[in-house]
Amino acid sequence: MGNSCKVYKQMKKFTIDYVKDYVFNFGYECLTKHYINCHQKMKMKCPQGHIYFVRFDVFKNMKQRCPECHRLKSIKYTKKEVSKIINQCRYKWISGNLKQSTYSKLELECDNKHKFVVRLDCFLSGTRCSICSNKKAGLKRRGENHSNWQGGISCEPYCDVWLDYEFKESIKERDNYMCLNPYCFKQSNRLSIHHIDYNKKNCHPKNLITLCTSCNSFANFNREWHKLWYQILMNNRYEYQY
Repeated sequence: MGNSCKVYKQMKKFTIDYVKDYVFNFGYECLTKHYINCHQKMKMKCPQGHIYFVRFDVFKNMKQRCPECHRLKSIKYTKKEVSKIINQCRYKWISGNLKQSTYSKLELECDNKHKFVVRLDCFLSGTRCSICSNKKAGLKRRGENHSNWQGGISCEPYCDVWLDYEFKESIKERDNYMCLNPYCFKQSNRLSIHHIDYNKKNCHPKNLITLCTSCNSFANFNREWHKLWYQILMNNRYEYQY
């Protein structure tokens, strides 16, 4: 048990790639090059371009965002001022009444003719057309440009037995239909089957473990640690040899 605790202690520490990917999902950019621990203040850039410092655990757990954008939310804008800001960003105001609050919902149209509804405070904080943003993000974070690029192994085909529904159900039944990661954060109730050595062609039962979708996703980081960690768990539980 001592070895498994040691492995998990190493595994649980976030990496700078994890931090950058996490804040990127909210439109932020982490400008700090190295992650030391949760007490470290990270240099962040918000979607509006404001630079500020915040601890990653505060950003992640307490949802603390850019203080300058938060300040801007309390400012009351006139219809003329809002129209000017929207036009400067190359957007068109389609509909939506401007109330005495930055929480007013407006229907806008981007220069690519995509229509969407957004709150004024969100637009002022950097929220833009989701269709255009997703296309732009996809080009930046796709394939070899992604921090977790593993040489294209995610595109490799699965073993033939993977198409057998009963086979996969037998793995979940063996594991009592529960996530076998003892340190699961309980963020998802959905179950998936994880290939411990990340080889999709290796569908031997000892290479498969039932995880929730959250733990399965988290296993894409620090792969060597996760591989060893789950092999130890399976050895302790089923006496599988690796």
